[in-house]
Amino acid sequence: LLLEQRLFDELERTLYGGPPPAQASPLDRYVAGTLAARIALETPGNRSRELGHAEPKGAAVMIHGLSDAPYSLEAVGRQLHERGFHVVWLRLPGHGTIPGALRHVDWEDWMAATALALSHAAAKAPGKPLYVAGYSTGAPLALLHALRAIDDRALAMPTRLLLFSPAIGVSDFAAFTQFAALF
Repeated sequence: LLLEQRLFDELERTLYGGPPPAQASPLDRYVAGTLAARIALETPGNRSRELGHAEPKGAAVMIHGLSDAPYSLEAVGRQLHERGFHVVWLRLPGHGTIPGALRHVDWEDWMAATALALSHAAAKAPGKPLYVAGYSTGAPLALLHALRAIDDRALAMPTRLLLFSPAIGVSDFAAFTQFAALF
């Protein structure tokens, strides 16, 4: 969270530190003081964050999709928090700052951030259920983490996956899996 705050501070100095243009639309994302800039810089929906409880019933991590931000799973996280879960919303590296930032990250960066967020969340509710919700590209990140955790006990193992509009391809061979039980 501290590194993320430094990143956003640098973004604000670099992009918004100069004089504003003579005319700007409220929708100009990279002009200081506009509605779009305030939403991007000042609202929690574009940042990693967490909501906790003194005695959580479990923990959950929300992972957004490609070119998205944590706000996309705001409602899901709030519902889980209302049910007693410690909730972590993860902003994936390269997202929520400038579009060009996505050129400097790859899926391994997102996997590392996912593992870190899940480890942190699990530590907030030790021995209790650990959910991970993934939306779009966040869904395969959640699934791949869970698959890796089967073989790597150092990774936090989710007890439940919540996958929304998962960006996961299913091969044509999947139609024949119903016959696997016969063998």
